[in-house]
Amino acid sequence: MHDMHRRAVQAFGVRGKATAIFSPEQEFIFGDGFYHNLTSPGTVPTSPYILAPLTPRLAVLYAIPAQYAAEPRISTLVVVADEAEALNRVVQTCARMALFFRTDRPEVSDEFRSGEHLHYTSSRNIIELMIHDMPGVPPNDTSLDLL
Repeated sequence: MHDMHRRAVQAFGVRGKATAIFSPEQEFIFGDGFYHNLTSPGTVPTSPYILAPLTPRLAVLYAIPAQYAAEPRISTLVVVADEAEALNRVVQTCARMALFFRTDRPEVSDEFRSGEHLHYTSSRNIIELMIHDMPGVPPNDTSLDLL
């Protein structure tokens, strides 16, 4: 796992896109899991991504999409309470045993109650949509979705 982490940091350090997500209305929660696609200790995915809540008001989405314009490398996004809550549901889906919050106690989801680190099986989720809304990233290609 340590080797995978080192390789991911090296890949992220030289390319990709970052969005700093600020939530003035609703706090972000933290869990013992988070949204990412770093699953294999041997290799880093060709298009890695991570959503990491950093503080109760700030999260970072970092991705290396298959296609993107080099600039800007970083952007900002201010989310409203409903959007922050949707991101918190993603954290609960990826967490297994622990949720952390400062003052805004989350409503515990069925996904978190399962006691497993769950993963999304479809690219049709809020994080994938946010990646394709980053400046310089083309819209998600849905032409093969019905196959």
